[in-house]
Parts: sequence; C-alpha cells; structure tokens
Amino acid sequence: MISPEREKQLVEIATRKIDFRIFPLLFVLRLFCFLDRVNLGNVYYSFQYHLKISPGQFATVLGMFFVGYICFGVPSNMMLKCFQPSTWFSSVVISWGVFSLGTSWAKSYSALLILRFCLGISEAGFFPGVVYYLTIWYHQDQIAFRMGCVFSAACAAGAISGLVSFAVLSSMEGIAKTHAYQWLFILESVPAIIGGGFVYFILPNSPSTATFLTHDEKQALFSYLRHQNDQNLNEIASSEEMRIGPTDVYVRRDMDTRRKFTLLLKSMCATLSSVALWCFGLGYCCLLTPMYAAAFFLPSMLGEIGFSEIHSNLLSVPVFTLAGILTVYWTKHSDRRKERALHIAQSAFVGAAGYTALAICGSATNNFTAAYLSMLVAVMGVFPSLPCSLAWLSSTNIFSNKFQQLLYELRDRNELDLVEQIGRSIQPALVISLGNLGGIVAPQVFTLSKQYTGSFSIAHICMTCILLLASISAFLAHKFQVQRRYFQSTMPNIL
Repeated sequence: MISPEREKQLVEIATRKIDFRIFPLLFVLRLFCFLDRVNLGNVYYSFQYHLKISPGQFATVLGMFFVGYICFGVPSNMMLKCFQPSTWFSSVVISWGVFSLGTSWAKSYSALLILRFCLGISEAGFFPGVVYYLTIWYHQDQIAFRMGCVFSAACAAGAISGLVSFAVLSSMEGIAKTHAYQWLFILESVPAIIGGGFVYFILPNSPSTATFLTHDEKQALFSYLRHQNDQNLNEIASSEEMRIGPTDVYVRRDMDTRRKFTLLLKSMCATLSSVALWCFGLGYCCLLTPMYAAAFFLPSMLGEIGFSEIHSNLLSVPVFTLAGILTVYWTKHSDRRKERALHIAQSAFVGAAGYTALAICGSATNNFTAAYLSMLVAVMGVFPSLPCSLAWLSSTNIFSNKFQQLLYELRDRNELDLVEQIGRSIQPALVISLGNLGGIVAPQVFTLSKQYTGSFSIAHICMTCILLLASISAFLAHKFQVQRRYFQSTMPNIL
C-alpha cells in the first residue's frame, strides 16, 4: 500500500517525465500547424502581383481554410476514439504538410480555394485533439499552463514566420526558376511532412502504454486521474438523485461494436444539445477573431504605416515573441490561482485597449512608435486569453440535462467512462470549430475596411467591440460562479 505522501511524490515525478516527453513534440507540431495556417498573410502583396489575386479573393482564400476546419472539427476529434493518438496525429500532420506544399504551385484562384479547404480539413484533427489528449495526462488544475505552452507555439510561429519570410522574400526570388513566395511555402511545409513521420514512433498514446513511466508511477497517476474523473462525473450528474456513486457499485462488462456505436451517437447528440456549450463556442470566437486579425494582417498593418512587405515581416517578430512569453506566464498564474474567468476578462480588456489605440493611430505614417506599441499591446492582450478559455472549458460543467440523464441510465463502468470521454472530446472540438469562425470574419472585416475607407481603422474598432464583449461576458460569468458558490455554501444554514 502506497502512502499518500509517496503517491503525491510519484505523481510529481510522473508529471515531470510527461512534460519532458510530450511537450517538446506538441510544441513543435503546433508551431508547424500555425506556420502552414497563417503563412499566406506574409505573402499578401506577392499573391496580388504574381497571381493577380484581388483583395476580396485573398480574403476568401484565407476564409476557405476555416470552412474545412469548422465542418470537420467534431468528426475529426471523434476519430481519436477509433485510432491511437500517435497514428491519428501522424496522419493529419503529414496531410497538412502535403496540402501546404501544394499551395506553392497553385496557379489559379480556384486551385488556392481547394488547397486551403483541404488544409483546413487536415488541421481540424490536430489542435482540438491535442486539447483532449492533454486531459488524458493532466489534472484540470494543471491544464492551463500546459495549454499555454502549446498555444505559445502559435506566437513562436508568428515570430519565426516573420524571420523566415524576411530571409526568403529578400534573397530567394528566382532561385531554380521559382518565386520567393513559393520557396516560403516549400521551406515551411517540408518540416511538417518529416515531423509527421516521427510522431508515429515517438508520441506516447496513454499513461498505461508509456514506457518512460514505472509501474508505481503509473498506479499513482491512475489513482490521481481516476479521482478527478469521478469528481467530473459527480459534477455532471449534479442532482442528488443522479449522483454517481463509488466505482465499486458498477460492474464492468465488455461492449460489442454495435453497443459502442450506439453510445457514441447518443453521447454526441446529448453533448451537442447543450446551449451553454454553443454559447461558450461563440465566446471563444470573440477571442479568436482578433487573434486571427493579428496573425494574418500584422505585416499589412505595419505596411500601412509605411514599411515594405519584407521589413514588415521582420518587425512582427518582437510582437509575437513577447506575446508568447506573456501567454506562458499568464496561464501559469491562472493555474496557481485556480481561476480562469477573470484572467480571460483582464487579458481581453488589454487587447481591446490595444485595438482602440490602433484605431486612433494605426494609420499614421508619422507616428510609428505609438502605432507599433499599440500593436504590441493588442497582440499581448489577445493571445493569453485563449488557452485560459480552453482550460476553463476542460474544468467546467456545461453538459446538458440530456447528457446527465444518459449518465444516470448507465450502470456499467466501461459504458460510463466511454460516454464521459466522448463528451469531453466533443466539447473542445465544437468550441474550437465555432471559434474558428473568427478566421472567416477577420479577413472579411479587414479587407472591407481597407477597401472602403483606405485604412484598417474601422476593422480595429470592430475588434475592440468584440474583445469588450468577451471581457464583459467572462467577468459576468465569474461573478455568477462566485455568487452560486456562496449560495450553495450558505443554503444549509438558511434551511
């Protein structure tokens, strides 16, 4: 029998091993993912010159990626129940690398649309899957920092993309009879294809199959995570008559394929019936829209104040670097305080302040310092709020009554675990898919603003309003949580 002190020590050792084993790989994969997603923003002017793509067509090409991403987000994440994570992640990484590589040879507007749609389908199976994958390894109080580390790869991708774009666009035009923008896609796609092959062999699938953990470490980790899982089930079935009891009151029986498929459909329908989950997804969209605005149009914003395409890419590097550092710090602070909503509200408010300043001075070619600092504040405000939102989702009960009733009807432990896991995997996929509507909205808003007003000022005002809405919503959600906990703690005294 392991003592509680020894069990805690083993969990800490296992967590450190997991951090060193899976996080460098997830960070690199997320970096490749975001590089291949947003590198179009670095070649905006090259596409206009070489492919004769109009600003409106360019915005549609950017948005087509997210059509595929949104349509296949939930189905792709459910595929994790059919394949091992190493197999599934390896296939999606290789596929998005191939489609991104194909973009370098696209010669027409229609070809670009098809390739970006296919790229969206490929990437839809990655990040929502990573969010669920992390919940297999970590307690909900540890998850924000880990998500922050993975999400900071997006900031690193923005910085690296700026450096690579500066180097490639300034020195590789015409090499091997290939345009510089084509070399950019080639150099940023090939590493993803190679890395996808390595994923199959080195990504651990679960704690039970992790060869780097000892038997005692696995047992301690299982006990720790099982306690969290039972708490989650009790939280979902929150009323007294639906309370999930001790695990020993449940029997364990093998399920046939038909029963698994039936439970999969029932749990999917029950999870998607949650109004709160759809509202959470729209709130996440309010945070992701300004993020994509920065990811796609930061070089163009810098071009608006008088810089060339090459130098704009270079100047975007410090912005994304500082945003990544702040994202890691803010998520660590969120885990330490065990609080999510206020961290989201404060971060979104800072981003709104940055976009407000950009609306005022972002088009002033004679006020570079103020405009650049405004961009810095906007980006540093938006990025840290996103992993905090996903961590909040993983630790919050927003399941519908229909889902609670489904759990109440089950008396087989395997079926109970399967339904809960499917629900937990669908939630981040739906929220992230809805959030990526921002990838469609942001390009259209910025393109129309530039087309009809000659600047991005109107677009910046729109981003300010969206972030203020997100900040106020998160603050009100925090107040509601505090008041509900206070009411529940005082209710026995009242009675």
